[in-house]
Amino acid sequence: MIGTKKTKVTIRKPDNLDDLKRMSAECHLGFDPEVVRVILPYVNCYYMGVEGEVEPPRREEMPERVYLAYG
Repeated sequence: MIGTKKTKVTIRKPDNLDDLKRMSAECHLGFDPEVVRVILPYVNCYYMGVEGEVEPPRREEMPERVYLAYG
């Protein structure tokens, strides 16, 4: 639960990542299962930093088509 105090969000790789990768390839899904999307509440959120094995996704890990909306 994210409230008004500083909150640490921990994201772990799933134990079944190999299965997810296989299913993604078999079903021709539009993204790599290792790409993590973080959705925050619709209030003011402040980015405080990141730790761990983190890198931006490569082009081949992203969907071919994307959609971005504001408001």
